[in-house]
Amino acid sequence: MKLDSEIFSKELALLKNKTVTLSKKIQEKEWPLIRQKTTKLVNQTKKFTVQKSKDIYHISKKTLDRTIIDLSKRCKKK
Repeated sequence: MKLDSEIFSKELALLKNKTVTLSKKIQEKEWPLIRQKTTKLVNQTKKFTVQKSKDIYHISKKTLDRTIIDLSKRCKKK
């Protein structure tokens, strides 16, 4: 699964500029799918609520940071 690095970097910049943190773990392989299917990204009291179809993910800062680092490393490799 290839990442669209241009779109990703814009979203990465957006996420880095917000105070964030995710309660459900998001696996690295799931992130692009969640990103694709995301219909709404809302800043709610230091939390992002990402609505993907019926599922709602509360993403912690630690998890998000780890995901961003993993994806950044991946983008640089390709």
